[in-house]
Amino acid sequence: MKLLPRMVLLSCVTFSTSPIVNADTPVIPELTQVPTPPVAGSTADDWDLVSKVKSAFANTKTLQTQNITVNSVHGVIELTGTVDYADQVIAAEFIASKVPGVKAVHNNLHPRGSSTQPE
Repeated sequence: MKLLPRMVLLSCVTFSTSPIVNADTPVIPELTQVPTPPVAGSTADDWDLVSKVKSAFANTKTLQTQNITVNSVHGVIELTGTVDYADQVIAAEFIASKVPGVKAVHNNLHPRGSSTQPE
């Protein structure tokens, strides 16, 4: 007979989904919305493209530490910022253009230094 009350208590704890709060504690609902896309006029697909382009840059040794901002509107990627060398401007545009779903790349990157990286 001692097991029955424990089983009831355990089942109440196990199946209870409501938080325990007192009357003074407000209950704040969890946010379940997708974050707003990065640019006005963008779609969820644009948000996904921005993530994929940033990931491609993060996986490219020469672009990992560069100051590149990536935006997308209707599949058109815009790159802005500065990179160390002019060949990184070209590499960033090439890599972004190869991401599936990218329709075009507007490259507004500017090099800080010489045209090529030192060996």
